[in-house]
Amino acid sequence: CVITTGAKTMWNGLGRGPSIIQSGTIKERLEQAKNIGKGVLDAGSVLIVGGGLVGTELAGDIMGFSKKSGKPMVVTIVHSGDHLCPEFDEKAAKMVQKQLEGNGVNIFLNERATETADGKWR
Repeated sequence: CVITTGAKTMWNGLGRGPSIIQSGTIKERLEQAKNIGKGVLDAGSVLIVGGGLVGTELAGDIMGFSKKSGKPMVVTIVHSGDHLCPEFDEKAAKMVQKQLEGNGVNIFLNERATETADGKWR
């Protein structure tokens, strides 16, 4: 499973606007979101492209749900910057990185993920 968390995302929560969640009542959209989450856990591995606030929070959430569900996951963040969370100073970003790595998240800094011609990511 590949999740990109750059400037544009298809996820607008349960609110308004275009999203991977189809239309319906709030209850129906919540059920759709749960199904998407189940699909992510069933994937077994997740590559998160982008180590900003959204990417790091998502990585932590996925690892937490993985442990809670008993489904082992490999979660990897690829981030083009020299530290996670560019919104934070480097010291705070290092604390986020240490916490994520302590929970089993693989982190690659100063790297870019690219899709190959056969649809794989490197």
